[in-house]
Amino acid sequence: MNFYVPLSKMNYSSIDLLFFSLHMAGLSSLFGSINFISSILSVSSFSLLYLFNFIELFSWSIFFTSLLLIISIPVLAACITMIISDRHFNSCFFDPLRGGDLLLFQHLFWFFGHPEVYILILPAFGLISSIISKFTQFIIFGRDSMLIALFLIGLLGCIVWGHYMFVVGFDIDSRAYFTSSTSVIAIPTGIKLLNWLLTLWSNLYYLITPIFFILGFLLSFSFGGFTGLILANSIIDLILHDSYFVVGHFHYVLSLGAVYTIYSAFYTYSLFLLNFSYIHSNSNYVLFSISSYGFNDWVGRLSFISFFISSNLLFFPLHSLGILGFPRRVFDYLIIFYRFNWLSSLSIIGIGCSLVLFLLSFYV
Repeated sequence: MNFYVPLSKMNYSSIDLLFFSLHMAGLSSLFGSINFISSILSVSSFSLLYLFNFIELFSWSIFFTSLLLIISIPVLAACITMIISDRHFNSCFFDPLRGGDLLLFQHLFWFFGHPEVYILILPAFGLISSIISKFTQFIIFGRDSMLIALFLIGLLGCIVWGHYMFVVGFDIDSRAYFTSSTSVIAIPTGIKLLNWLLTLWSNLYYLITPIFFILGFLLSFSFGGFTGLILANSIIDLILHDSYFVVGHFHYVLSLGAVYTIYSAFYTYSLFLLNFSYIHSNSNYVLFSISSYGFNDWVGRLSFISFFISSNLLFFPLHSLGILGFPRRVFDYLIIFYRFNWLSSLSIIGIGCSLVLFLLSFYV
């Protein structure tokens, strides 16, 4: 929390180390992004036709993620440099007593902070597309629309940072802009969800553990997107801002989305890295072969069931807590919310059990 102005002006050497580490992490992210982009473009052999038609959606997701990093990281670096200048060189970028502007810090930080959300989830989108293609043996339905959706998500993600700042006193035009532009992100996201579902519905012939985690991702991401539309409304956000409703929304979209994808990717590539042929007319043979050479499918299903139930028991009640006015960043539950505290504790045990089952599924 000491990163935020004016707390960052406290005279602690640890804050300087924090800023130095952030600069180093930003530089490494920039160099890695340049490496990814140049590698993807070089594979295309300078042929745009090859680039658009034959590069996989996972590679495209990494490409757009790298572009977002190149756009947003320098803004964060500039913000950090301005804070360091205020701390050590007597400047006044963020000091309102000497003509600075605290809101400038929020604008700079959230211009990085919102693309960072999509930087974390776009690779998951690419993995989901790749996994669905592998198990259905078909190209994702509406591949061109998926590419356009990826591009629009990256573009819109850079221009909607203001929805984090509705409580600072925006004028009505700014609130209308950020409300509408944030809501528009639901369109390309809905396109991706629809294409994934149509591909699974048309071409999937059997269900195994990675597909269950894919379905869990689609369900949690859809619900998190719905709550995001609620928070996009500036009037409602004034009520729910900094409450546990925001925490529930964030975890359904990003945390659960990323974790479901990681689980599914581990199960999927444990098969394909072993050169395992998973296409067979007899589904019993498929399950037997998976148990023999990749992972135990039934233990994997138990892991999914445990994680799905426990994670929803953990994060879904957070929306009710937020509506009841419980503020975020409070580590202890009020006495009137002790039932939610008990439910959260029980859910954490279930998530731990799902992780144990996940590890056991590769050894049983």
